[in-house]
Amino acid sequence: MAVIAALGIALTSAALRKTEPPVVALWALLLMFLFYNGIAGTMLSENLGLALGCLAFVCLWAAAGNRRLLMFLAGVFLMTLAQITRSGAVLVLPLLIFWGAFWIASDIRTRMIVIIGGCTAIFLGFLLNKMLLMLGGGNTEIAFSNFSDTLYGLSVGCGWRQISLDYPGIAALSEPVRSQNIYKLALDNIINQPVIFIGSLLSNLNTYVLTDGGMNMVAGVKAWLLVQIPSLFGIFWCFRFIKEPRYALLLIVLFGVLLSSTIITEDGGLRVFAATVPFSVAIAALGLRWFYIKSIRN
Repeated sequence: MAVIAALGIALTSAALRKTEPPVVALWALLLMFLFYNGIAGTMLSENLGLALGCLAFVCLWAAAGNRRLLMFLAGVFLMTLAQITRSGAVLVLPLLIFWGAFWIASDIRTRMIVIIGGCTAIFLGFLLNKMLLMLGGGNTEIAFSNFSDTLYGLSVGCGWRQISLDYPGIAALSEPVRSQNIYKLALDNIINQPVIFIGSLLSNLNTYVLTDGGMNMVAGVKAWLLVQIPSLFGIFWCFRFIKEPRYALLLIVLFGVLLSSTIITEDGGLRVFAATVPFSVAIAALGLRWFYIKSIRN
């Protein structure tokens, strides 16, 4: 598993080196290895999630350059597998289709192909996962079933374990009946007390933004120097050149990650964003491009 993750990290850095100055590729390589250092030697799903996320980045970064539909679809498919392997910023999936439709496609016909093809790639990713679970004798109803626990926790301003404390008997129910009951309870809470739910979302977002930029690598002052401050410059760079598909890609993924962070950060921790780490480090690394160009001009 370590070899696969290391290969994915190396390919991501190599992909950046083709379009960006060496300092960007090297900084991205450093940040990804700092992240991986926290999960290295474990059997956590973050290992494979990170590797698949790296491969998705390589395909999508290439698609941003050559606008090849096949590379785009491969990237969406791989990101789907990455999100299934290490469930995290799932909301990036539909946003990737949006990006492909407006930055990869050049006309209405191609745009429709991108949308249909992207949706198909996501569907095939989930289908493959279900087939593998069936072949392995696993329960196909369990996948993503814990999201109902998370949603209930958000609806009452607590963590995902709160449902077991409030309704101890619900654990005896089998899937998908258990999840359906929890969803109903959560939706009732959201309708009756929306302020609590909104407060939970904002608390999650605050935790993500102020904790190592969502990369769980270093803490305190080092986090700001290595991640947050460079990321601010990187975001500025991407907005400045947003017409470029590759920079628009990073902003689109960042938006999906921020949306997802409002739901999963405090319950799952920052490691659940393993699949999107390559995109996050690319933004932070691009922050150094600003200083690199300034130094050359001077």
